[in-house]
Amino acid sequence: MVQRKVLEKCTDSELEGYLKEGNRFPPEAVQMALEILERRGRIFGEERLLYLKEVRCFLFHQSVQ
Repeated sequence: MVQRKVLEKCTDSELEGYLKEGNRFPPEAVQMALEILERRGRIFGEERLLYLKEVRCFLFHQSVQ
């Protein structure tokens, strides 16, 4: 289980590592890292947003099953 408190202590650079394609972090951690970075004012490009949308879809399908 990923704890938001732990991720919130990470630097922006560390959180960006969660958003790289092919990372080994659970999708929940990727989603949380995205939310934290957005809250910190990070703006993402279109390509990165498409990748993150795929992660969100994966999370949704896992939660439904």
